[in-house]
Amino acid sequence: MSLKSKQKYYNINNLCKHDCEYNILLGERSNGKSYAVKYKMLWEAYHEKDYGEHFINAKDKYKKRYQFAYVRRWREEIKNRDIELYFSDMPIAEITNNEYNTIISYRGDIYFGKEEDGESEKGKLIGKAFALTGVTHYKSLSFPYIGNVVFEEFITNQGYLPHEVDNLQSLISTIARREKVNVYMVGNTISRLCPYFDEWQLTHVKKQEQGTIDIYKQPTSQIDENGNNIVISIAVEYCENSGSNSKMFFGQKSKMTTSGVWESDSYPHLQEPFNTYKCAYKIYYEYNSFKFIICLMQNKNNEPFLYVYPAKERGKIKRVVSNKFNIDRYTTLYLQNLSKYDTIVNELISNQKIVYSDNLTGTEFNQIKKERGRF
Repeated sequence: MSLKSKQKYYNINNLCKHDCEYNILLGERSNGKSYAVKYKMLWEAYHEKDYGEHFINAKDKYKKRYQFAYVRRWREEIKNRDIELYFSDMPIAEITNNEYNTIISYRGDIYFGKEEDGESEKGKLIGKAFALTGVTHYKSLSFPYIGNVVFEEFITNQGYLPHEVDNLQSLISTIARREKVNVYMVGNTISRLCPYFDEWQLTHVKKQEQGTIDIYKQPTSQIDENGNNIVISIAVEYCENSGSNSKMFFGQKSKMTTSGVWESDSYPHLQEPFNTYKCAYKIYYEYNSFKFIICLMQNKNNEPFLYVYPAKERGKIKRVVSNKFNIDRYTTLYLQNLSKYDTIVNELISNQKIVYSDNLTGTEFNQIKKERGRF
């Protein structure tokens, strides 16, 4: 049975053929990303014999990693009812040759099930749900049959957990132990301010075009059985727009929601060409991989305002505000030792007298400001 023939929009085969440990799927809502990943997890869980066995020691013993881990950020997201609703669009009977027709979740375990006349009966155990907030609890446990991990909605604009990236890797290490598993991270294009992009050095995500797959190689200090350094492969697919037209989205953000471009809010722009204004002072501002130029400017009425645009390079700008420490120059996350210009900049930011080169720049500048709690 081919996976390809069962996917309504998105085709996961192009991503899987790269055989990477980590697979990141980015794109619009409702284009089939989650559907394709769920179908793959369920199909492999049922047809386990078609996926071979994993050699684990010299005594010719084998174990099968056919189950999956369903990962969410919060414990409230892995309640039994929510898990069952997550799989409610899956053609269970078709996948299982009519042996089962539903998914049942019970105490964090996920089963194929049979539902008849309002009664449900658990069948084959196929997966387990995990919350990143409970990662410490899982460390002493063993999950020898889990071979696939899916982390849904890993991109959020509601805030990330402290040390979230480390917690996810700790959970995956607990599941995999000394073996390898396949990780699928599914995210809508909500915000490029995502810790996974920076900490895993996914440097091209901001410029990646729809319909493309980028491969990153991350060397580790670990050694494999052949004495070679282990290299982790990460595939990032910016999923192609499905071309589907939602019948319920409208208004300002409808394009972002249905096309897969990164979401942004509306912000004011310059009313006249840049060179018609006087720029009295510039700040080079960087936060992780985000870099901006902040210009202190005056309008025709000599009223000060700020203009923010993406920075390609620092150039000759001496005033640097950064969350990175450079031994050649002292940098700080906040404006310190304020000059008269810095004081004005702080006041203008507090009073929101800022215009931006484009809406995405305004969105990301304000997301960073919100995350940090101040400029």
